[in-house]
Amino acid sequence: MASQPKKVDRRKFIYAGLGAAALIAIGVASYVALNPPIVTQTTTVATTIQTTVPTTSVVTTTSVATTTVPTTTVVTTTVPTTTSISGKISWWVGSWSEEAAKLLVSNFKTIYPQIAVEVVGLPWTGMYDKMLSALQSEAPPDVLDVAVAWNIPFASLDLLLPLDQYAKSLDLSDFYEAALSTAKFKNILYGIPFRTETGGLILNKNILKASGLDPQTPPKTWDDFYEYCKKTTVPGKTYGASLGFGEKMHAVYEYLIFLWGNGGEILDETNKTALFNSSAGVEALEFLVKLYKEGLIPKDAVSKNRDAMFDEYFLQERSAMHHGAVYSVATIRDKNPNLYNNLLIAPACKNKEVKQYVQIGGWNRVIAKRSKNPDAAWKLIEFLSSPQNQAFYTHTFPGRKSALAYPNFYKIDYSDPYIKSFANVLDTGKLTPPVAQWGGIVDELATAIVSALVGDKTPKQALDEAANRVNQLLK
Repeated sequence: MASQPKKVDRRKFIYAGLGAAALIAIGVASYVALNPPIVTQTTTVATTIQTTVPTTSVVTTTSVATTTVPTTTVVTTTVPTTTSISGKISWWVGSWSEEAAKLLVSNFKTIYPQIAVEVVGLPWTGMYDKMLSALQSEAPPDVLDVAVAWNIPFASLDLLLPLDQYAKSLDLSDFYEAALSTAKFKNILYGIPFRTETGGLILNKNILKASGLDPQTPPKTWDDFYEYCKKTTVPGKTYGASLGFGEKMHAVYEYLIFLWGNGGEILDETNKTALFNSSAGVEALEFLVKLYKEGLIPKDAVSKNRDAMFDEYFLQERSAMHHGAVYSVATIRDKNPNLYNNLLIAPACKNKEVKQYVQIGGWNRVIAKRSKNPDAAWKLIEFLSSPQNQAFYTHTFPGRKSALAYPNFYKIDYSDPYIKSFANVLDTGKLTPPVAQWGGIVDELATAIVSALVGDKTPKQALDEAANRVNQLLK
């Protein structure tokens, strides 16, 4: 008899997601300074990408316009049409992916007409809690799109079906190793990556130039970052950086960039003791507090998430710098072409001679352990995992390298040099602590960050108190 999934203490699984949500940490190895784009038509891109690029010189290139992709057709994959598997399954997706999901399901039905698939779109708010509750129920959804930050915790609670035997039908060597690592618990595969993305520093070259800064040279150190913020901040008009701390995981995302850039870590090697309150962690938060108190980042940064800060400040050319990702590029291209023609994409800044890591987002596809029809559920995942269908479905990068050669429903052009600058580091990085208590850690750490920013506590006091509570969670 299969073991029953463990019940979870919700205190240890506080909602902790990331719109582009995340448990991989990826080092941004290089930056690309781009000239205004030349509009051309393209239909293919390279099927492999470099994982490292030179960091000693600026790479200047020309951007390429997005290829128009029909939104009423779905790229198919060759799958055997003879099978005895049948029945009804449900697939839970983010509401932002529901339209693309339904198009893919309609094509899946032409290959497996005996399998009925119900697509259920969930809003971001409350998604983690709803999935956690559903996975523990007697009748859970069969297939779920989960943020990478949730995959290992769900697996550690015995809520997911191991996929190693099923996954033999896929070429796992074509998947980014960093993405696969987010789906493995105790060396067992519990998810199939279908979306991965990296982060970096996006800069407005027009604001840099107007502030007397070299528009082709991004900041590299914390001192540089502070100087750029000072010079580009014009009270009532522009801010140096549009960081966002108003959502828990987003607050942690911003903080970790500076923690890792200062040689700090979240937990020790045993994942039993908090380390973020070390001198490196305190210095990182002190630096953020300095930026906030001096008005170099907007005051509403503590109440708005990174996406809102992007929309209201960087996209409107009211901030010079923003920690963004590949999906930021498409939004800028569509909503502010002038800004799109004047972007500079760079690594995040660091304070010490350490390898800089940036937390990135991604999504995996899993099967509930209590699924009533796991074989049919796998057939759907197998179909969705083809390079063509992964490319079609993702909002950022697919989980497979070869998928970069195929068209995307959201018209992402993988040959665009801006986008390539993010793709170049998809296969490097490290995991944040793969512990079941990650949600609780995020909650405690985010609370500490905001309390320090608004001045309720000193950075050391806030982090020490959070570390004590995290250590209790980890017992």
